[in-house]
Amino acid sequence: MGIYRQDRGGGYADEHGARFIFPIGWNDTMRTFTIGARPGSYPDMKPGHVFHVVIVRSSHGGGVTAHPGKLIHYTGATVVGRF
Repeated sequence: MGIYRQDRGGGYADEHGARFIFPIGWNDTMRTFTIGARPGSYPDMKPGHVFHVVIVRSSHGGGVTAHPGKLIHYTGATVVGRF
C-alpha cells in the first residue's frame, strides 16, 4: 500500500490538519487498484479526482496505444478498479 497526500500548497496549514491523505494500492493476485476513503479536508478542496491508471507491460502502456489504461473517478469513498 502507498499513500496519496494533498494539501492546498504553500504555508503550513497542512501541519494543522488542512490536508487529506488516503491509501492507494495494487493487488497483483486480484488485479485490482484500490483507493481508500479520504479523511480530512482543506478550504477550496476539489470535490474529486480522476486517476488515470496504466498497467505497464511489454505490450501495453509503453507508448501511444488505443487503450492506454483505465480512468478511476474518485469522490472520497473507497473505490476499486478491476483490470
